[in-house]
Amino acid sequence: MPAPKSKFFRRVLTDWTFLGAVVVTIALFVSIAIGRLAPSITVDGILLAFLIIALVLIYARVLEVLEEAKSGRLDMVGEIKRLQIESRNALVTQTLPVISMEAFAQLESKLVEGDSVLVFANTLEVDYQPMFDAVVENLNKGVAYKYILFKEEQIDDWERFIRLLKKRDVKHLPEAVFESSRTAALMRSSTAIYDYEDNNRTPEGFCVLETTHVFDTCIMLSPATAKQTRDAFMRVWRSLKDSNKVESVLIDRGSARRKDHAR
Repeated sequence: MPAPKSKFFRRVLTDWTFLGAVVVTIALFVSIAIGRLAPSITVDGILLAFLIIALVLIYARVLEVLEEAKSGRLDMVGEIKRLQIESRNALVTQTLPVISMEAFAQLESKLVEGDSVLVFANTLEVDYQPMFDAVVENLNKGVAYKYILFKEEQIDDWERFIRLLKKRDVKHLPEAVFESSRTAALMRSSTAIYDYEDNNRTPEGFCVLETTHVFDTCIMLSPATAKQTRDAFMRVWRSLKDSNKVESVLIDRGSARRKDHAR
């Protein structure tokens, strides 16, 4: 955006008074050149003054043009970046299709014995009946469910989940490991990975934006992202499972010591 001073110079350059002065200066030069006007100190001073003024204003105009060109270049660069972002957004939309919770539940109901569902959840909702029914059916079929949960925020939800499954006579209950962290409240989505028994099928992944309504949405991850997430999940799962075992052993030993001491 041109500076106010540049705008002033531009107005001067287009002013009729300045243009008239330029015309008079040119006329004086022409008169001297053809001999109709004798050179003198006064005439030379007038010509020099007009010439200096013209050069200053022309230089100011050049600076203004350069500033406008710079501003236009920045605008063009910003527009190119915006187009690049829109193009990438379009590509992401194509590679990460969005599906409804209803479609998500239907996909989960198609799992078979030996398949695994790996769930990293910031919240554990069991109120969406189609998905809960699919989980019950899958557990009875022999589908393994593994959860990574946040202990402080989700232990009560997990215990309720297990009670509901037992009421449905589910024998093969899901497994869970708990992370002692308070970051769950900062996370707005959960992730589920389908790891198939068939080695010829690559894992499928879903980022669950909401889990309480049929019109809530899930984003299907790309095959590469799903595989990377599956591998990362299993590394964290093994690490947390080992630490949970150590914690359980310490708790059991502490209880045994207290009983011995009481005796």
